[in-house]
Amino acid sequence: MIRRLCEFAVKRLERIFNVPGLPLVAKSSPDLHTTSILVRGGPGTGKTTLALAVGQAVAADGDGVLVYLTTEFSPAEISFKAQLLRLEERNAQIWAWDGRPRSHTVPARAGCVFVHHISPPDPQEPESGESAASSASKKQFILETAWRLLGVDDKETAPRVAGLPVRAVVIDAFILPDYGSDDAEVRSNLVTFIQALETLGVTPVLVEEVAPDSPSWFPFIVDLVFELSHQRMPEGEWGRTLTCTKSRYGLVSAGPHTYSLSAGTPALFPTIRHSAHGIPGVARPLRFALPIQRDLWHVAEGHQVILSPVEDPVAFNIFVKTPGAVVIHVEFGFPCTIDGPGYRGIVDESEGPSVLAWSILDVVEKCHANVVILGSISRVMRREWWQLPIEQILDALRHLGLVVIVADAQTATNALAPVADISILTAAPSSPGPSSGAPRRFPSAAGPIEYQPQIRRAHSLSFTPPPFIPGLLWLDNDDEHSRSLTLDGEWLASGLYPQRTSLSWPSLYWLLACGWVAGNLDALDALEGEVMMYLRERANFAALLVRARGRWQGVEAAEHCAERLVERAPWVSESHGLLGRIKSEIRLDSEEPAVVDEGIAQLRGLLEQSPPPHKAEMLYNLALALHLRGDLSGSSDAVAASLAINPRLVPSSRLQDALL
Repeated sequence: MIRRLCEFAVKRLERIFNVPGLPLVAKSSPDLHTTSILVRGGPGTGKTTLALAVGQAVAADGDGVLVYLTTEFSPAEISFKAQLLRLEERNAQIWAWDGRPRSHTVPARAGCVFVHHISPPDPQEPESGESAASSASKKQFILETAWRLLGVDDKETAPRVAGLPVRAVVIDAFILPDYGSDDAEVRSNLVTFIQALETLGVTPVLVEEVAPDSPSWFPFIVDLVFELSHQRMPEGEWGRTLTCTKSRYGLVSAGPHTYSLSAGTPALFPTIRHSAHGIPGVARPLRFALPIQRDLWHVAEGHQVILSPVEDPVAFNIFVKTPGAVVIHVEFGFPCTIDGPGYRGIVDESEGPSVLAWSILDVVEKCHANVVILGSISRVMRREWWQLPIEQILDALRHLGLVVIVADAQTATNALAPVADISILTAAPSSPGPSSGAPRRFPSAAGPIEYQPQIRRAHSLSFTPPPFIPGLLWLDNDDEHSRSLTLDGEWLASGLYPQRTSLSWPSLYWLLACGWVAGNLDALDALEGEVMMYLRERANFAALLVRARGRWQGVEAAEHCAERLVERAPWVSESHGLLGRIKSEIRLDSEEPAVVDEGIAQLRGLLEQSPPPHKAEMLYNLALALHLRGDLSGSSDAVAASLAINPRLVPSSRLQDALL
């Protein structure tokens, strides 16, 4: 019954509706969707431009044309408005219309506009018993002229111009009423006219002049009312606003919404609390993970607000350089600048928070960004009327899946702490909140910097992978080291923030945390490249890299990764059965019982062929896998066999103690 129109020359007009799109209703036929619209406002508010944009969009949507009836403008002036709206990019031409069908003389296409100028009756000198033409009589004349031009009485289908159906009519002619006048007859006739047009599948768009606080009956007879006005901004400048005071067939954000220009074209900038409404989220949000407590991680897939003091650019070094991050930088000032990959934009602060918010969102969409840095935010936060809008901008960007980093002095960002997910502090908090974890440390040039994770949602994850001994540890060619080391989440957390004075980012630990715990595949790719360069020294990272591939990309991807790593290590290529062992361990890490059983079967098949150093470790892995599957007897036998080969294998001793 309702079809929503979303394509307008005035950008974002469709966003003010809770379900994006202007509602068109099938009132007379399932195939004919119409509505009735009133555009009203004072002089210079943009009524004609908005009415032209709306009427043309409705006509194009219905594969028809727009007839624009006006008492004030010539076709040339309407053409100027069309150029401002860039209607030529929509293949919409402007034609003068003399009121005849002209079925073959004009090569029109759907969405074209035909303009007809109506000359109202000349005012006459008052004589005895007569008066000059009143506002009501002028309106009546315009209405009768429109009725006659469109031939509504004589048709059972929509009127046609140049062989195409008329799908929208703009009547830009309703002037201010005379003081104390009664337009009852005009109102009755206009209601009949609107109903007749909609029955034929034509959407009427009325344009009315209004004075401040002037009464009008026009809003009562239409479905949708757009009211344009000039409003003084808090800093004293004037700006245009649009208010939707009535929407019969759809919930709407009334506004007022900023009505300004974007790249020289009229555009709407809806109120900030609706900025993220109906917009698709970030396609590839940035994934990362931070340890909070033992085996407990703060895992994020975008949707973060991070406060970072400019005293040390730690957040830039960590999050901005995280693989997969596509960053835009917003610097507040006069003017505000928005920089992204291949893009630079400028916004005047005087245009207000809504214009800034939508300008950021436009750049996010163009650059496919997933990280936004807001710098020097104190430039606007010291103005009281900007404080709430800034919080709403942060909420909107986070809602879309972005990681938002607010980089400014800590004294400036303290006011935003209630809306932050992570606050990076230059000193330990005096009283951590109940939802905050223990402070952690970032390394920096000036020494460790503490940060306080403030968890607003359920981002916590307990991550304790089974401590299998990875066969890839043999890549470091250190037998003693390999036979005693197990790698798990606690090892990763303990190495993520070493208390030393310098560290290049992204570090191997950070890449591993983002990839293994949070599933950042770009981080895994970057980690593989780093490991390949120094494979012998980074065998432990190679082992966890393969486990992470298996966790997030499946067994096949993990096996391919293992093959690439072993191929780059000729010193172990002769090690009998190493690759087969690694592939069986990949299956042991699976969360699917059937895949684990495959790994157990493969491991048992390899045991007879393995040399003693491998065999002891493989028996331990087998014992642990059987233990996790509930086979305590088989696990006890396997761990005893492991210790018989290598009594110094610490993991086997611990497992045996646990089984006893």
